[in-house]
Amino acid sequence: MLRLRRVWNAADRRIGYSTSLAKTQDLARFEGIAGRVLISLQPYYIHDIAAKLHCMLVMYDPELRNEETPWPELRRMLRELIQPYWSVIEPQSRIRLLRPKTRERRPQVETVRIAV
Repeated sequence: MLRLRRVWNAADRRIGYSTSLAKTQDLARFEGIAGRVLISLQPYYIHDIAAKLHCMLVMYDPELRNEETPWPELRRMLRELIQPYWSVIEPQSRIRLLRPKTRERRPQVETVRIAV
């Protein structure tokens, strides 16, 4: 058994399987972190929205085979965003903020009422 383990370790060092596997796992972890950061950012341009939609599709349907609603519709929306002849808006054009801006409330001045 020890002899087989030594042969396996020698072949592993020669091929580099364990090293490649560790690097692949690190890349997958960093890819997940980068994807979550991208999804949390506020989009300002059309290509920002396309990048977020693409990221979501790749993270949750990596094989692009899920045919349940809303996945085909989301893939169609991404295709419409990235194909310039389908778009009426220039790719670099600014879009409005998707979240409504909140107004600052003025502090109400309390008035003292005197009973008469």
